[in-house]
Amino acid sequence: MLTSGFKRPAVFMVNKLGDQLIALPAMRALAAIFPQGLQLFLGEGMLSFFYRDLPFSDTVRVWCNDDDKDRIDITRVAGSAERCDLFLCFPGHAVPSALELAHSLAASRTVGYSEIFDERVFCKSGVHNFDKLFALPQHLDPSLQFDRFCAPPVFSPAAESAASRYVSAKCRDWDRVLFLHPETLPEKTWPAERFAWVLERFLAERPEYGVIVASREPIDLGTHEGRVIHIGAHSGAHLELVLAVMRHADLFLGIDSCFLHAADLFRMPGLALFGPTSPRQFGFRLSPHGRHIAEESAEKSMDKIRPHRVLDALLDLAAIVGQGPRPPRVSCRYGTFSYLPTDIYIGRSLSVYGEYSEDEVAFLCSLLKPGDTVVEVGANIGAITVPMAKQIGESGKLHAVEPQPRLNHLLRRNVDECGVGTIVHVHECAFGANPGVVYCGMPDYERPGNFGAFELGRPLADGGTAITINTVDGLGLDRCFLLKIDAEGGEVGVIEGARRTIAACRPLLYVENDRESRSRSLIELIEHLGYRLWWHLTPLWNSNNFRQITENIFADIVSVNMLCVPREHSLPAGLRLSPVAGPDDDSRRAPISRTRVQHDSRL
Repeated sequence: MLTSGFKRPAVFMVNKLGDQLIALPAMRALAAIFPQGLQLFLGEGMLSFFYRDLPFSDTVRVWCNDDDKDRIDITRVAGSAERCDLFLCFPGHAVPSALELAHSLAASRTVGYSEIFDERVFCKSGVHNFDKLFALPQHLDPSLQFDRFCAPPVFSPAAESAASRYVSAKCRDWDRVLFLHPETLPEKTWPAERFAWVLERFLAERPEYGVIVASREPIDLGTHEGRVIHIGAHSGAHLELVLAVMRHADLFLGIDSCFLHAADLFRMPGLALFGPTSPRQFGFRLSPHGRHIAEESAEKSMDKIRPHRVLDALLDLAAIVGQGPRPPRVSCRYGTFSYLPTDIYIGRSLSVYGEYSEDEVAFLCSLLKPGDTVVEVGANIGAITVPMAKQIGESGKLHAVEPQPRLNHLLRRNVDECGVGTIVHVHECAFGANPGVVYCGMPDYERPGNFGAFELGRPLADGGTAITINTVDGLGLDRCFLLKIDAEGGEVGVIEGARRTIAACRPLLYVENDRESRSRSLIELIEHLGYRLWWHLTPLWNSNNFRQITENIFADIVSVNMLCVPREHSLPAGLRLSPVAGPDDDSRRAPISRTRVQHDSRL
C-alpha cells in the first residue's frame, strides 16, 4: 500500500494500558511513516504519556455508549475529532463501530485486522503481541524492522528527576533493587501471601537486595519489613512516576500487566507468572533474561503455581544479575562521588586526586554561564557533568547521556549526591544518527579497565545487553549552547543525529577526536556544517589538584578534543588554541592547553 498520498492519517487504539505499551514500537514505526503527525484515538482511561516522544498532533478520547461498552458514541467522539483520509485500527474493544467512526470522519481508506476494513492486516497466529501489532505498520511499509523501534518509553524530565531522587533517598542502603508488581485483574493475580513467602526467603538469601512493591495493598514481610518500600497505587499521572522508579531496579517480579511489558522494554531481567494468558503472546519478548512460570493445567489457575518454583527461578536470576559490594564513595572537588575502583582513569583519578581532568573541566565551565542548556553525550559517572551543572545553575539544563547501565546508575547517584539532580536530566541510552536498539557486550567491571572506552558495534543478533539509541534531535531542544560529545568513535553518528539542533541552535561543539582512522570524516562533517575547529589537548593530571598530590600517576596521557565554533562567531579575546588545519591535520602537532575563557566572555 502506498502511503504518500495521505495527508491526515488517524490511529485508533482502544484497549488496556498493557496493550498501549506493547503497541509502542508499532506507534513509533507509524510516526516514522507519517512524520507530519497523526491524530490519535485513545480509549477512556488510557494514557497518552506513553507516546510523548511521537508526533501525534491531537489525542481524541474515545467514549463508548453507556448501555453498550462495545459501541462507540460516534456523535460525541466525532465532534471532538478532525477529519481524516486514512484510518488505522489496532485490535481491541469496539472495533466494529470504529469503522462507523472512520466513515463519519470521511476516511477514504481504512486498515485493520478484520475483514470489515478496506485492507486487512495479516499475521501468524500465536505470535507475540509486539509482533502482532507491529504487523500494521509493516503492512504499510514491509521494509520496517521491529528492532529499530523497540526502545523503552520516554518519560518527562520531571518524572525522571523525581524518580532518581526517590530511589537515591529511599534505596541508598541497598546494593540492588527488586521491583514487585503483584496486582492486576483477579484471574491473573497470584495470592499476596505467596509473594510474601517468596520475598521473605529471597531477602534472607540475598542480603544485598531491597524490594519496591507497586501495589494498592501492602505485603507483610515480617522481619524484613525494613527492606521493603510500598510505592502505593499506580494510576493516572502517578503511573509515569512509578514506571520511572522501576527503571532503576535490577530485577523484576510480577504478573501479566503493563509493568511486565515496561520491564521487557527496559530489557530488565525478570520473572513473570502466568495463568489464563499465554507467555508466548504476552510474556518477555525483548529482555535477554526474561523468564516465565506458566500454569499448564486445563484450569489455567494462578493458584496452581507453587512458591518454591518462583523462589528458585528468582534466585537463579539474581545470580545472573550478580552480587557485588556497593561502590566506594570519595569526597572530591565538586562533591561526593561514587566510583568504580577498577576504573583505571576516572575512578583512579577521583580516588587519588579528588578530581578528573581538571583542565578540561575548568575550560568547559569557563565557556558556560547560568541558564545555559548543555547536552553531554558520554557522561560516564558524571565527573565532568557535575561541575558543568553547577556552572549553569538551577536556571540551566544539562542532558547527560550514558548507555552503560552500571555507569548510568552511578551517574544518577552522583548528580543527586552532589546536589544537581534538578539540573541534570539523565538518559540511559546511546545517541547516534537514528533511533534504534543494538545489543552489546558489557565490560567486566570486576577487572581493571578503561570503562569510558566502551564502543557500540555488535549487531542485534549477537546477543548481549540491549542499548537503546536515540538522537540529539529527538530531545526537541529550542536552545542549546554546548554539545559535548565523547562517543568513543561514534561522534559522526551523534552529529548526524543532531543536524536539526545544530542548524537551529548553532551550539558550540566540544568533540573528542582521538581515533586517527575516523578523524578525517569527523573534521569534514563539522566543517561542512559551518564550523571552525581548534585542537584542545588537556592532561589528565593537574599539578594543583584537589588533594595536592605531587605524583603524576598518568605520566603524559592527554585527552584529545576539538572546540568547534560556528563560523558566524569568533573566539573570545585571549583564548589561544591551535586551529585544525583541514581534514588531514594531526592532533600530535598541537600543544597541550591549559587556557580557559574569562568568565565575563561569551562567544
